[in-house]
Amino acid sequence: MRAFAVTGLTLLLLSGSVRAAVGNRCLGDKFSAAANRADVLLTCQAVNAAQRHASKLTACVGRADAAFAKAITKADDQGPCSGDLTTCACLIDVCVGEIEAALAPLGNVRCAVSTRKYAASLAKRELLCNSKAVSAGNSSGLTDCVGTPRAAIM
Repeated sequence: MRAFAVTGLTLLLLSGSVRAAVGNRCLGDKFSAAANRADVLLTCQAVNAAQRHASKLTACVGRADAAFAKAITKADDQGPCSGDLTTCACLIDVCVGEIEAALAPLGNVRCAVSTRKYAASLAKRELLCNSKAVSAGNSSGLTDCVGTPRAAIM
């Protein structure tokens, strides 16, 4: 399921954009922002799995939202490209939700924390790989981005 959400985010950012041509720094920065948001949200979930403190989770998610909004605005300042703030945030939330649903229940705290941290790392790696490929104008590199992190969890 996570694969579909991350792929959906990738397609959204790449689709319908004439500006998504070779070496698009704006789009690359948006992938990087998405990678950081997914990582932070899953890390928030990992911390919540260990501490089970709802207000800390809410605060952590709030910080992730603020940082993401700032990063998307900064990317758009370079010249607008596809992927608006609300849609990208929603897709990342769906991705994180699917990952969270697929992971071990919170019963075993140690397992819950480690799987969430590992999932955060994999999601971030895939999106950062996309960021580098798009920034460099290497669309063939996107295929490589999908294989390595996903093979690790299959």
